[in-house]
Amino acid sequence: THTIIDNDTLNRNVGFQNTTLSTNELPGAQGQFRDIPVVLSASSTNTITVDYYAGGGNAAGDNEDWAFVDATNGNQLIRGGTLVFPPGTTTQNIRIRINNDGVAESNEVAVLQLANAYNAALINHLNTVTITDTAGPQTLRMITTATTRSESDVTEPMLQVILDKPAIAAISVGYTASGTATSGSD
Repeated sequence: THTIIDNDTLNRNVGFQNTTLSTNELPGAQGQFRDIPVVLSASSTNTITVDYYAGGGNAAGDNEDWAFVDATNGNQLIRGGTLVFPPGTTTQNIRIRINNDGVAESNEVAVLQLANAYNAALINHLNTVTITDTAGPQTLRMITTATTRSESDVTEPMLQVILDKPAIAAISVGYTASGTATSGSD
């Protein structure tokens, strides 16, 4: 009787190829999707699996700022999943969708996490994704640029200003008035 001891998994590691990703809200080469590689240190004759999920950050998941998607199933939204490395495979991708919400905001961070590696040791288990805002600076536009009132009209003149995109914080704008009218007497 011969016993074969499988030591193939003792020297295999699985983890993110890079522990950081910087991207922006604009569609890239893959449109709104980004593939994040997870790699094995060497090929294996065994199937290796590793789970992935959202591990924190200030970017809202669930498709507000970003979301996991299933690339093999029409990019349907998922909450996380399991990568499967069949024998001989050394790279699998986690696909995320980046949303351009059109809101001017500071950069946001999503943390992706690997866990529960099977048949391999887990390394580089966190990936920090920094999403740079592309909404650009907000602009104001005057809807009414001038108004005329008679001296008997006691209502305040109304000048309207609109913002080109939703604000995430209070905005104040300075202004000046010019003309021949004297404040308080005309």
